[in-house]
Amino acid sequence: MNRCHLFYYLLVCVLVIACSTGNTSVSGNKYNEEISILIYKGYECFKKRDYRNAKAYLKRAINHRGAKSYFATLALPYTYLGLIYEEEQDYEQSVKMFKKAVEQKPDSPMLHFFLGRCFFEYGDYESARKHLKRALEINPRRKMVHFYLGLTYLKLNKCDRAFEEFMHELKTRRKSSDIQEIKRDLQ
Repeated sequence: MNRCHLFYYLLVCVLVIACSTGNTSVSGNKYNEEISILIYKGYECFKKRDYRNAKAYLKRAINHRGAKSYFATLALPYTYLGLIYEEEQDYEQSVKMFKKAVEQKPDSPMLHFFLGRCFFEYGDYESARKHLKRALEINPRRKMVHFYLGLTYLKLNKCDRAFEEFMHELKTRRKSSDIQEIKRDLQ
């Protein structure tokens, strides 16, 4: 799943949950509708790789006067901004956004994975290891987490641990084409 598809998937999941629960604190008031529209416009710009406007819409959603109650349990705009900064290879900003997202949803394996991946790209391998391990504590079946944790252990010169993580990921993959892809990545 590429980042655009992931971005859309996250947005749709949140909107479906909000609307299906009938929770008026999320789905029924004017501010929340305005914020949802800003997030959606941010997504549309992201999809077109118009990161400048995507960031502007998402920041407007975060700074909206109704955002404090709306985002009490949602980390979406921070997650999207983190993905945008990551796509732009601005890992320092990406780490900041994912940290804010994790503050709001500390038990999200996906957010710990994103944060760990950005710490890896930023070169802070110990922090990457910490968040990737946390993602696996929450959900041990996340295959890509094992892959990035393996890469992190390689950077930390812990080759035995890296090998264990790579083997764990290979064992959990079901398609032989996936296994071939990983083998190519490792070569």
